[in-house]
Amino acid sequence: MATKKRNAPNNPSDDALLEELAGFTAAFDDTTMFQVEKVAGSNNMRVQRRIVLAILTRTADQLSDTSIKDPTTYTVMLEQAQSFAQYTKRLHELAGAASFRLRIADCRELAGKADAVIQP
Repeated sequence: MATKKRNAPNNPSDDALLEELAGFTAAFDDTTMFQVEKVAGSNNMRVQRRIVLAILTRTADQLSDTSIKDPTTYTVMLEQAQSFAQYTKRLHELAGAASFRLRIADCRELAGKADAVIQP
């Protein structure tokens, strides 16, 4: 596989690392991709997202009041917000990995399309 020359590493160990990175395999198969997509579109994710957005519309006093008057609801909101935060962190990591893969595999410069280089 051809590796891009512009912005390429300057020493042999960096060249070897770039060559190793350029030979990546698929991170997962189509079945896994569809499973991830199914979770992303699930009702649970929509509910968690709405809970997070609703929390952001409340003041500290309102949230404190809920914690005192309805601790069960408050606990559920906290658990859902934490779960959604973990989920979106994983999605952020997936998006970062996808972006990194695209930058590693970018051969447009070698194909004479240097004006379309992806920015990190």
